[in-house]
Amino acid sequence: MSKSDNLARALRTFEPAHEPYQRKRPKLERVESPLAKPAKKKRSKAFAAVLTMFYVVALCVVLICGQITLAEANNTLREKNTELSVLSSETTRLNLQLNSMMNLSNIETQATTRLGLSEPKQSQTQYIVIDQSNEVTRPEEDDSWWDKLVDLLESMIEKVTG
Repeated sequence: MSKSDNLARALRTFEPAHEPYQRKRPKLERVESPLAKPAKKKRSKAFAAVLTMFYVVALCVVLICGQITLAEANNTLREKNTELSVLSSETTRLNLQLNSMMNLSNIETQATTRLGLSEPKQSQTQYIVIDQSNEVTRPEEDDSWWDKLVDLLESMIEKVTG
């Protein structure tokens, strides 16, 4: 600061304030309207309420979608259980039918009626007599000269080796 500024400032402090040439301007302060603040609060409260309602609606939509999915899964499960019981009873029926078809009396009836087969007559029966021995004999075949030579050599080697 310069010396003249200090002097001017010092003189102003001793001057009376009522002089017309020295009007002091009041400091301007920004004063907000008392109605403006509640409007902001109302706006923020309204925004919070809308946000809360949106959240509640979204939550309800998610819960309803979950219930729909669960109901569909239950319906599918119920249908599959019904199908399983039908197939199980069909399996039981087919097993019973198979057992009845495999019955010997049923096979004999089918052979005689459908295929025209009959029991063999006494004249159609041939009996074979079997030896009581448990030995199997192989008939002698005509050996070639080569087989005879190989047999002779094998017997000679057997005699030598003992």
